[in-house]
Amino acid sequence: MNLTGSGHHRNNGTATMPNREALQKEYETRTLVLDRVRDIVASENQIALGDLFTASTLTELHKQLFEGVFEHAGVLRSGAIHVGFHVPAASDVESIQTWMQEYEKDCLKRLKMVINGASESLVLGYAFWKLTYIAPFEDGNGRVALLQNMLIQKALGLPATPLYRKDVEADYYKFKHALRDWDGGNATPFIQRVTDLFAD
Repeated sequence: MNLTGSGHHRNNGTATMPNREALQKEYETRTLVLDRVRDIVASENQIALGDLFTASTLTELHKQLFEGVFEHAGVLRSGAIHVGFHVPAASDVESIQTWMQEYEKDCLKRLKMVINGASESLVLGYAFWKLTYIAPFEDGNGRVALLQNMLIQKALGLPATPLYRKDVEADYYKFKHALRDWDGGNATPFIQRVTDLFAD
């Protein structure tokens, strides 16, 4: 089941609409996962800020979100995938682990800059963008990145605010375009979006 798609399924190159039962099932699954996001963010068992960038923590968050939804909940992907127009470079567990080690180091460098007075958007924007760029899981990468971002916000003393509203189509696509700009080398729209989110 695709939790990030448009609700259309393709069969032999032809778009078909899912039936009412499939739509209801997808809605229930989305609701379940969002409820789990809220429960984890509200939990008093706060994850240490530095641990939020590790492969082990993110794999555990993936498991907590998608257990009973995906067979591969909490498992790094072992093959190539397409994420919209993006094809992540890493295509096996070993290379994904290497990418994730570099991801952790890069995020911790940015976190240190934030602690020393830089804008929170420096780590929030990068952490989300790079995690979805690597896409370490077969599915659900965006949801894990969204949850991780809210937990980072909470640990930094910010209100835990989603970076986008998936139920508001215009906002979701504005967010996706900003993310795509960063993929193309222009981080400004995404960083500005995160900065605006926490502006007084």
